[in-house]
Amino acid sequence: MRTETSSLFDPAVDGSVSTQELFPVEALQLYLAHLTESTAQILSSMNQTLDCYDDFLGFGYFWHQICSSFSSKEELYSQIKERKEALLSQKEHFKTVIEDRKKEDPLFYQEVGEILTRATLVPALRGQGGAYLAIQGPLPPFFLVKPVDESFCCLNNHNLHGSPLLFDWLKPRPDIRFYQSSQVEAMSYDAAVLLGLAHITPKTILMLVESSHFHDLSDQIPDEGKRDFEKRTGPISKEKLCSIQEYICNAQSLQDKIQSWQAEGYVEEKIFTSVDPQDFENMNILLWTTYDNDAHLDNFLIYEKEHDSGSSIWGLQKIDNSLSFPEKNTGFSNALAFLPNAALPLSLEAKQKLQNFPLEDMQRQMERLELHASIEALQERVETLQALAARDLSIYEMNLRMMALSLPQGKDLALSSCSIEHLEMLLSTHDAPILQKK
Repeated sequence: MRTETSSLFDPAVDGSVSTQELFPVEALQLYLAHLTESTAQILSSMNQTLDCYDDFLGFGYFWHQICSSFSSKEELYSQIKERKEALLSQKEHFKTVIEDRKKEDPLFYQEVGEILTRATLVPALRGQGGAYLAIQGPLPPFFLVKPVDESFCCLNNHNLHGSPLLFDWLKPRPDIRFYQSSQVEAMSYDAAVLLGLAHITPKTILMLVESSHFHDLSDQIPDEGKRDFEKRTGPISKEKLCSIQEYICNAQSLQDKIQSWQAEGYVEEKIFTSVDPQDFENMNILLWTTYDNDAHLDNFLIYEKEHDSGSSIWGLQKIDNSLSFPEKNTGFSNALAFLPNAALPLSLEAKQKLQNFPLEDMQRQMERLELHASIEALQERVETLQALAARDLSIYEMNLRMMALSLPQGKDLALSSCSIEHLEMLLSTHDAPILQKK
């Protein structure tokens, strides 16, 4: 006997039949037909114009700009396909580069590979780029894994800052290219090694990593629509070009440490007496070399280590180096230069390091990593550093003059005899990182 219940398939004006009028098999067939019709509606909607209120691919922050850049979903899919083809080409190119780098450090690459086969990749909460912590059970993270296509404003960013567009105004910094973050992370560590400063930034390598935990645009598409999405935009691949950086345990951000010292009431004294002076000086040399565009206090780690004298002292590590090696000397950021330690003069050892700068070796590494367009800017920095190292300048003034490379007068101004006050005034009125008071 029939029960009078309401159903999505109850008789209606269009003559549809209630499932309760049918045998179970017939009811199932009708239900599957309904699902097929729903799938068809989803797929046909892919040809429609973009809806600025329906970020169906999870791009996030840039979705409205994406909508205004394409007249239809087909145009958007065409752009996505172009980006995916470029990523595939980049990946193929770097296979050879990575094999060469493996030969230089086979044991570490083997160790990383073995750990990644057992580890789980968990999205890191920090920052707007796409990064993952490689963890295994209750142990501290082993590595920080950063896929190049999940960086800020790149195609597969999982932090709602993704885009298929390559507009200059979308760049995180004006003179740093899209889809180079992994190469730049690796190059920053290479630069530290060449300078004899490998201890002040975590070991970083370039590697192809495949993981189901990686984010892909297709993750936003219903299963029934994935095949069509792949047909329109190209194959889905979760093998990615990544930088892999050792995770530093038992450390905290310099920003947090300074705040805790401030709470104790003697921040300047504590920084000046507690931070390893060699680490501080060497860190500035590394930053002047890489011309880091993102060296704020949260991108430095501070950790307690034992000094030669047996007393405790705080060491420094530079992390998150992806916004380094710009193609022009613009956007330089160095929060260390505004700490009291920067009042010290550059040591004789540091001056000698700069005079013996391994420029040719560094250029070769940059060429291997396809950073050709950034070499000329590096050459200008090295020439400027070597000229400044011949003077008796404080770290603060050295940094100020390196910042001056971003001004219209550039190198001439950096090497001029103008006063610190005049440089501060010029930099504070220029469209450069905010100049803080010393």
